[in-house]
Amino acid sequence: VRFHWDLANAYSMRCRVSQNWAGAGWGGMVIPRIGMEVLVEFLEGDPDKPVVVGNVFNGKNDAPYPLPAHKTRAVWRSNTHQGSGFNEISF
Repeated sequence: VRFHWDLANAYSMRCRVSQNWAGAGWGGMVIPRIGMEVLVEFLEGDPDKPVVVGNVFNGKNDAPYPLPAHKTRAVWRSNTHQGSGFNEISF
């Protein structure tokens, strides 16, 4: 993770990533990819204990479908490693 206040891009660190379901060798796993904007909290306010708690869409990374036209659509869309395709689950 690179923090927006580090204007020189000189500092980055690995962070634990909150998951919606985590057990001993089982659960759900979605790891943010390079270039995604993430939300970070610090355990007990300690800057040495960051945890990624979510991702956000922004001007660089848009939602899979344009809003507000698709505001009632629920979707999970992945992107392939090289960005040549995707898989999607729509509800």
